[in-house]
Amino acid sequence: MNITTSTMRVIWSFGESDDITYHTVKNRGTKSLYLLQKPQPDITMPQDGTKINFLMNMLPIPEKHTTYWCKSFIVPRFSERKHIIQVSPKIQKGNEMFVHHMLLYECFRLNNSANLTTENECYLPNMAFDWTHCRSVFYAWAIGGGKFTFPEQAGMSIGTSNDPVAFILEIHYDNPLNLKGHFDSSGIEMILIPAKRKYDAAMVEIGYYVDAKKSPFSQLIPPFVRNFRYFGYCLPNCQQHLRRSSFPRRWKIPGIKIFGVLLHSHLLGRKMALHHYRNGTILPPIVQDSSYDFNYQEMKFLHRPVTVLMGDILKVECVYDSTNIRNFTYGGQSTKEEMCLAYILYYPKINLTNCLSASESNQWKIEETGNLNFERFKNENVVKEFERKANSLNPYSSLWSICGQRGEIKFQGPHFTDHIPEDTSPISMFSSKKSVCKRRLAPRKPKTTTTKTEMFTSLLTSTTEESQGPVHHINVFLLTFPLIINYELTKLL
Repeated sequence: MNITTSTMRVIWSFGESDDITYHTVKNRGTKSLYLLQKPQPDITMPQDGTKINFLMNMLPIPEKHTTYWCKSFIVPRFSERKHIIQVSPKIQKGNEMFVHHMLLYECFRLNNSANLTTENECYLPNMAFDWTHCRSVFYAWAIGGGKFTFPEQAGMSIGTSNDPVAFILEIHYDNPLNLKGHFDSSGIEMILIPAKRKYDAAMVEIGYYVDAKKSPFSQLIPPFVRNFRYFGYCLPNCQQHLRRSSFPRRWKIPGIKIFGVLLHSHLLGRKMALHHYRNGTILPPIVQDSSYDFNYQEMKFLHRPVTVLMGDILKVECVYDSTNIRNFTYGGQSTKEEMCLAYILYYPKINLTNCLSASESNQWKIEETGNLNFERFKNENVVKEFERKANSLNPYSSLWSICGQRGEIKFQGPHFTDHIPEDTSPISMFSSKKSVCKRRLAPRKPKTTTTKTEMFTSLLTSTTEESQGPVHHINVFLLTFPLIINYELTKLL
């Protein structure tokens, strides 16, 4: 067996003497590890350091399979700006089986402080209004993960007018046996120091947009398939803040540098990767895991940070195994549903907290008709065609690019298949070999004029400073929340 940088399943045992004897239950076990990952830089508590905790307070764990519980905290006031240099999970002993993952959301707007000192089940219709402004992920932790120490040149800023005024701690409790009588005080601990590091660090969420079950945008994984692939993109139209002019002059750094990645999917996830493309060239994967373990989701520390430039494309790839499933699996919040996400830590901080994509497909309606024979998905050709449709890789398909500092802007894009690197169809799974992607050109009319679709797609995916010409017709519809910009475009020729 090859020992790789992917998750490795380690079997361990020990005894009290040199003689080999049967190991009791207490002296043996198994554990998933990134066996080849170098240890993170550790720290001792600095003399000028401060610890702060954001914890639940003896919360009765609900007697149901899936619960997302939210508790809000006002950020403490400091006499000076601080840098967060280490984040640690604080899981109450005995509750490891219940606490699946934790997200810390940042809040920048405060209308009523009373709304930000409360707790409730997340995503309820009557959720406090101020909570709707807390949709950007500040930090993420998932089951199996440990503490994370930031590189010495960067820390997460806290304590200024541009920093969060409050946090919401969201914990996903997984209680499939509907057990009762359990209470939880888990949460997150941070170590802070006076802000003296060169760069502000931040987190961005990328991948496939998690939407309501059975919506036209939700993931849809068919049954009986060993390797079904989904892709989530961070496209150039979200990257205006990566321009060199966006950075302070003292930051002599091109683009951003990624130093930590947390890959996240659910029970069907078997392989995951974060791919990187530049000017049509497939670069080595930033991270990859060909033996993903749902119960071990560790933030990978990159000792050599990876630079992402304006115009680069990032793609989260997820491979699912549904061979033991007899129906569709949808994307969603429950562990019985699926996700395809990567949480990325980087510096210097830019004005972007999520960079997602979603395929607009009517495939989900097939189930509603009741005419679908699931046995068809045992046919490889049927699966390949369904996979292409699910990922908007067929002609005339539609892909949405979703981005914004507060998650408030949706850009509806046109047909993207001519501008997505060739390796996505089919994907060369976890290949680190560099290659040049060839454009798949649609049939063209004899005339040489550029169509509206071609002009707009070129604007979204251009990696040069060349002028692409004007877009002749744009309809803009402003909704109260969120803001949706709808581009009226012709179909490909």
